[in-house]
Order: sequence, then structure tokens, then C-alpha cells
Amino acid sequence: MKVIKIKKNGEIFLEEHENENVKVKNVKSLKKYLACEVEFEKGLTFGTLLKLIIKEGNSFNVVFCQELNGKKLEYFEEKFDADPEVYEEDFKLEYLEISKIFELFSFEKGSTIDLFSVFIGIGKTNDGFDVFIPLSFYSIAELKDMEVMLNKLVEVYRDLPMDDVDMSDEDDDEDDDEDESVLPQQNSDAAYPFFEAAARITLYEVIQCIIYELSYYKTDEERITVRKNQNNEQINKNKIALLELQLKKHVEGDEFEKAAIVKRELDRLKTITGLNKN
Repeated sequence: MKVIKIKKNGEIFLEEHENENVKVKNVKSLKKYLACEVEFEKGLTFGTLLKLIIKEGNSFNVVFCQELNGKKLEYFEEKFDADPEVYEEDFKLEYLEISKIFELFSFEKGSTIDLFSVFIGIGKTNDGFDVFIPLSFYSIAELKDMEVMLNKLVEVYRDLPMDDVDMSDEDDDEDDDEDESVLPQQNSDAAYPFFEAAARITLYEVIQCIIYELSYYKTDEERITVRKNQNNEQINKNKIALLELQLKKHVEGDEFEKAAIVKRELDRLKTITGLNKN
């Protein structure tokens, strides 16, 4: 097995594992090792990683031409020294993450699965909720100094109707005056992780998902327009998903006061985003 390790100073090392022996050597190029598993040293910034990718633009412009969406890697190099853009948003980006996502698609005649890598932002809203942030909205200048990390944990979820889950409490008294409005609707669905494991992320997958996000919008003007119009809407949808999981946990733990607070926030956000079906 071969592993490419990228240090925070931009140095690249190749580890060759054979039985119990490990050989380590310094290498100058990434393009020969796209099939290798990759690891990042803590503190590696996105700017350092992106410069290593851009350095081999002649090769990667061809290999990743589909993800580049009509651009060349040299285009992003021009954006490094631009002034970071400033927006008034109700969240803050904390770090960048490359992870693997498992998706199950069910159809009448069968099902298919997909396992792919994504380049995503991790942050918090001003009111303290964890959120995933789409990075296709961001400029290179905003991202270059942020730490980028690998998350190799894959969680597989099963969709399960809430009415199949017993959340009753046989010890409840008839005089219990807890607010029953915090209980989930009988027909709502919840996602339950039933399996998780570490996955292998290759250098090819890392570069592919980064370039895909950076090139998603063909022009900066389009990216900025979409960000202003949609980013907060997307953040609210992420918050709703997290709040629904919190609500389920509070109800299962008989923490009805906390559940009531979460449900009020859920109702408010669903009204804002038009997702409230009541």
C-alpha cells in the first residue's frame, strides 16, 4: 500500500507499506500518485494544498477537464491575492473538510447506492448550531488561509418512519402535564445511522471534489449573485435537519422542556423556508 502525506509546509512524502516495513521518501510531484490514499498533516491550509494542485496544471487540466467546467487551474492562481469578500451572514465558516458520502436511492424496481467524496465547509450559526456550508459560494481569497482536513468516517443511514419507533413511556403518569405538541408528527421520517466505518480517500478524489466545487459557477459574478440569494436559505435547511435530530433525541430522553424549545425554533425556520407542511 502507498500513502501520500502532505505536510502543512507543502512538502510531499510517499509512504510505501509492505508487510511490516515502511519506506518513506520525499517526492516533488502529485500526478504520479493519484491512486494512492492521502493524508494531511494537521494545520495544512487550503491555499497550500491548492498551490500544489495548480503547480501541475498542465496535467490536471486534462485529467480533471470535466470538473473544471470550462476553466483552467491557472484561473484560480490569479485569485489568491484578491481582497477577501465580506458578507453579512448568520453563520461563520470554521474549517474545510473532505469526506465521503453514502447515498441510497430507492426505486420501485430496485435500489442503487453511491459513494463519493465531497469538499464542504464546517461552521456554526450565530445562535450556535453546527452547519454544513457549500463552498461553491466562496472565493479563493476567503478559503486560502483555512485549515483543510480529511474525514474518513462514512455513516450509512436508513430511512425509518417515525411511527415505527416506540417513543412511549410506560412510567408516565396520567397527570403528566408535559406539552404533547413537542412530539413529532406520526407521518414524518427520520434518518437513522445503522453502520459506520473508515473509508479510503485517494488523492484523485481529493483533487476531483475540490475542483468541482471551485468550478461549479463559471464566473465570479454568478457565484456572488447566487450566494446572496441562496446561501442563508441553504443554511436554514441544514439547521432544520440538525434540529429534527435534536428533537428526536430530547423526546427519547424525556427532555420535554428542551424538546419544546427545539420545536419552536423548528417551526420558525420551516415557516421561513416554506417547509412547514402544517
